[in-house]
Amino acid sequence: MIEKPATEQTLPHLPFLDGIRGAGTLFVLGRHSLVFLDLKPKTPLESSLFSAVLLLTSGAMDVFFVLSAFLVTTILLKTLRAPRYFLNFYARRILRIVPPYYLLLALLILVIPAFFPARAADLLTLHRPFPVFGYLVNGLILQLNAPLNALENHLWTLSMEEQIYITWPLLVCFVPRRAIYWLTLVSLPLCLFLRHTFYEMHYNTMVIRSFTPLRLDSFLMGTSLAFLRADGLRDSARLARHALLYRAALWGGAAWGVGGIAFGHPAKFESHFANSATGLLTFGTIGLIASGRGLRRFQKPLEIPWLQKIGRCSYSTYLFHQPVFVLLGPVAAGWVLPHTHSVLITWLILTPLFMLLGLALGAAGYSSFEIHFLNLKRFFPYRSLG
Repeated sequence: MIEKPATEQTLPHLPFLDGIRGAGTLFVLGRHSLVFLDLKPKTPLESSLFSAVLLLTSGAMDVFFVLSAFLVTTILLKTLRAPRYFLNFYARRILRIVPPYYLLLALLILVIPAFFPARAADLLTLHRPFPVFGYLVNGLILQLNAPLNALENHLWTLSMEEQIYITWPLLVCFVPRRAIYWLTLVSLPLCLFLRHTFYEMHYNTMVIRSFTPLRLDSFLMGTSLAFLRADGLRDSARLARHALLYRAALWGGAAWGVGGIAFGHPAKFESHFANSATGLLTFGTIGLIASGRGLRRFQKPLEIPWLQKIGRCSYSTYLFHQPVFVLLGPVAAGWVLPHTHSVLITWLILTPLFMLLGLALGAAGYSSFEIHFLNLKRFFPYRSLG
């Protein structure tokens, strides 16, 4: 059984958000199952199918970026005039993020050299620990213009989030909301232009995906969404106008994504279009459901208990699944493929097994380690004054 943290609940909880987080987790696990099984397609069908899976899941992380920015900004808006505004935010953020992150780094340092020495040669957690422990993994990727060792490469997302959220209480406190709306609008074409510029300058795709200034659009979308929802709660007359904006974001995200797939090279789609398309779709979906103005048929599936449980364990799942997938994926594929004689069947057999393995790792990490630190957040309670 997955236990909920015993934190003080002073802010309203929207259950469907855990479902969105759970759905995003399944997309990430499905994508990484394909990537780290390292199966080479041998037929046009396999090639087309694998390419489609990679394209459709290439923006999965932006679900989390929009969602986390929405939640963080909502909390900051609600507690803006509360005592210990900065202290409570940073203390809770540290308890949420740091302990599981450092546990993973400790496991990499202890386990990889001892049992997988060939994998330790370029493991920067060992050889350049300061940037990795200091949430500067994406800076290393930029410096090297290449991905890191796959055992640690996924940590770029945590580096990006912490680099952004260290400034977010100041942004919410001092930047007028109208300025944030304009920043969000400007960030969409600007981030696309910057990603294209880096692509034309022959930066590695991993640099384009992980360099913080190139990914601000999704975080600003989540921030604007929190401001819009706060305005709508105070003035119901604005909800109708907001609903039009959310629907426009859904259609715009769909058009952006379809256009990118139809007219762009797959590598360009992943580096240029997938991020903003997924961000707009997530923005519109959360906005419509949270305001009660649409997509109610999707709300119930997103509130299914098992999907919410996956969402609650998503951080541990994300942290711990990738090293295990990297180490076990090629071994499992090498064992199953000679028996099936089919890349497609091997993928169909192993993908659900690896996804279940990833979920089990997340549940174990959450219930045995992460939750104990989440329970400490009760010493830094959010008390809404709004």
